[in-house]
Amino acid sequence: MSSQMHSNVIQPLLALKKEQSTNREHLVAEVTRLDKGLERGRSDLLKAKTRYFKLCKDYETNTANLQKAEKDPTTMKPKELIKLRTTVQTLKKDSEQAHAQYQQNIKDFQAYQKKYEEGIRKVLQEFQAMEEKRMQKLKEAEEKMCQGFEALVANLQQAAQALRKSVEAMDYASDIQGFIIANKTGLVPEAPVEYEPYISQLTGQPAHQADKIVNFSSSAPSKKNKKTTGLKIIGKKSKKKKDDTPPVSPVPHVQQSNARDRSESDDTSHSKENHHASLETKPLGDHNTKSMIRAKALYDYIAADDTEISFKTDDIITVTRNDDSIPGWLEGELNGKRGLFPGNYVEILNKNRKCVVLFDFIAENGDELTIKEGEELIIESENEGWCTGRNKDGKTGLFPRNYVEER
Repeated sequence: MSSQMHSNVIQPLLALKKEQSTNREHLVAEVTRLDKGLERGRSDLLKAKTRYFKLCKDYETNTANLQKAEKDPTTMKPKELIKLRTTVQTLKKDSEQAHAQYQQNIKDFQAYQKKYEEGIRKVLQEFQAMEEKRMQKLKEAEEKMCQGFEALVANLQQAAQALRKSVEAMDYASDIQGFIIANKTGLVPEAPVEYEPYISQLTGQPAHQADKIVNFSSSAPSKKNKKTTGLKIIGKKSKKKKDDTPPVSPVPHVQQSNARDRSESDDTSHSKENHHASLETKPLGDHNTKSMIRAKALYDYIAADDTEISFKTDDIITVTRNDDSIPGWLEGELNGKRGLFPGNYVEILNKNRKCVVLFDFIAENGDELTIKEGEELIIESENEGWCTGRNKDGKTGLFPRNYVEER
């Protein structure tokens, strides 16, 4: 019995573990390679844009000086005038070349964005295939264990039959799909960049006409870090357009579905159920109207279950909870119903809300604001867990939303 269990169950599972460890390392390396390529393309694009803008400005400045000197020759010596004409011609040629390079960098980066999304999709599919294979092998191993238990003496027969029923009830395909639905990461490809022309400070017109750029349409507007790179990104949530694609609802992040991850997934699910229980026991309309936060819907949203609320574009939602207890989600009330909804589907309308600091926060970057416990602040805007606000000295910057409490 022991030798059969080792050869039929333990050895195959150990071999599978070794195989999947190698495959997992390969897939992680592929994701790292794709990420480095994306960062490199973004850096090249920013350099090309900076160079193009600088040359355009230099050309514009020197052209204005040349026109002034030609109108009044007494302001400049002949040799200096000749030298200035040469400089203007050189800057014009250089700015045109920089303009062409800038547009080419945009096209190259858009092409890589498409390649990046395809690569990430392939990696995720391979991870799913690995997990399905692991679940299938586990089921086969359990089947063989059952066969071994059935061969034991009569006093183990009842236990073996109970275990067989549990094994036969396993449905790895349904389990995998349910796990995926409950633990989708919500990650989407970064939105494509768009051409931004240099606007002349004298004429108010673009310095050059852009070639037509075919924008690669990703599945949703991108939700990135609180800081930006300075590039103008299509799909930023500053203003809603009619043709905007709704973002993907945020969900808890999942790496791999091993025993520990499954436990963490269950904890997240239980937290949402507990949150729903609190909605059922808490009466509607009990929030303080003086500190009421309102949000305007940027996209249509259909509730996935009875813990959520549905809304249409431009609906005004009363936010009743915004404490990051479920990251990326808010609690609100609309048309007499209260429930959860994704924070990246709305825009907070309330400005200049008062709050008090709960914990000290030391600024690490120039756009952040150092705050002290007990200090009173004014919240001017809020986005993805960060607030922009000012202190009593008039200093403005970013600080974590969960470090303060509204008054």
